[in-house]
Amino acid sequence: MRALPLIAALLCAAPAFADEPDRFADAGKAMEARDFASAARMLRPLAEAGDAEAQYRLGMALADGRQYGAMGGVEGVEWLERAALQGHENAVLRLAFGHQYWPNHPFHRAELVRWLEYGVEAGFPWAMSWLAGYFHTDTGLYTGQDHERARALYQAAADAGHGHAMVPLARMLMAGEGGPADGEAALHWLDAARAAQMRFTEWPTGELFHYGAPGVEPDLDQAAYWYMQAAREGLQPPEAWSRLSDLYEARGDRARAASALDVFSNRLSDPHRPELAAYMAGLRERLAVYHTDLTEAERQTRQRVTLACLFNDGVCD
Repeated sequence: MRALPLIAALLCAAPAFADEPDRFADAGKAMEARDFASAARMLRPLAEAGDAEAQYRLGMALADGRQYGAMGGVEGVEWLERAALQGHENAVLRLAFGHQYWPNHPFHRAELVRWLEYGVEAGFPWAMSWLAGYFHTDTGLYTGQDHERARALYQAAADAGHGHAMVPLARMLMAGEGGPADGEAALHWLDAARAAQMRFTEWPTGELFHYGAPGVEPDLDQAAYWYMQAAREGLQPPEAWSRLSDLYEARGDRARAASALDVFSNRLSDPHRPELAAYMAGLRERLAVYHTDLTEAERQTRQRVTLACLFNDGVCD
């Protein structure tokens, strides 16, 4: 895999066009009009002079005019690569996206990883997070698993403020993947992800308080609250209801446990998924134990109480 030792030098060597703030205006209008030939003709002199932005735009114009790093035009790809080698972030991103659309082709898989490595070396947080995902979960198609590298990349991206790296980093910290478990750090990054308006923070926060981790003691009340938030937001249906049922049962509240399990059963039922039949049969047996002493009216009342929690910020008492 080629490294990227010349990025800084290339950036320094790239000519500046500060006196031409509107140098792309006409080419931009041509692109909007889908007149890619005219756009390419206007961009080429600037691109050949070494302007990374012009190289990027020319590459996009030549790649059949498609807007997502399409690999359709060989010359277009070459110009995108030239821009990327000068540290043009969007060029690196487009190349990575373009190669991503060919997951069954070994060449494109290798090129995707190569450009992500370029992006990491150039300091782009999105590339760190993207590549970390492969090192975290890949089974050999792209990189193979390397939890230490995945955690380090997620950490670097999160430290740079990349919200999408924060939740997976928190999960690795909770599980002790790629290094020691650290519940306190995991909670910090889950809070940071919420502050960055990232989704899917409620469920792992519930898990953290449910099971605990170094620095965070189990707190079933907090766990129930966060599982309820996940259920309320519809972010982890229907599993949140099953976890709530487990928590209520652990606290000896069989009525609420039954109610949450009822909701779980209703949410999980799907006539188009016959593979759930055996699981549902076991679930019905579990519900039968809960409902031994309940009439149908009482059961429905219990379920309404649980559902009412959704409209009361998860507060059930």
